[in-house]
Amino acid sequence: IGPGTEEQINLFAMAMGAGLTANRIKAAIFAYPSYASDLGSMV
Repeated sequence: IGPGTEEQINLFAMAMGAGLTANRIKAAIFAYPSYASDLGSMV
């Protein structure tokens, strides 16, 4: 875990709360470069 982790944790928490599947998270388009842009490769 490193810089920007708080952003990634918040996005995962929001995705879990919304009931998103791994495929839906992978299909999401995030701003690049950003810490959130790595989420698709994390699931």
